[in-house]
Amino acid sequence: MFTHFELLGTLAYIGLAHDKATLQAALQARQYVRAPLGRAAWDGRSARSILDSWKGEVQPTLLETGFARGDQDYLTLATESIVRLASNMRW
Repeated sequence: MFTHFELLGTLAYIGLAHDKATLQAALQARQYVRAPLGRAAWDGRSARSILDSWKGEVQPTLLETGFARGDQDYLTLATESIVRLASNMRW
């Protein structure tokens, strides 16, 4: 449950700190936007399962509640940025 909380916090931070153009530019440069991630970065299996659910059954709820600025494309970009950020933090 805490991993869900951390990842939602990361998504909320990205939504407040970065616009869509910034996300797109970072991903096109094979980078990511900086955001707090916590231990979710080291719990790859759980984090991946949660992030995958954001692409499926959880997506409508996230968008309806205002995460990712309520924008499906923004959510896709933010999720990819989180995946890249997490993969860069692994030891």
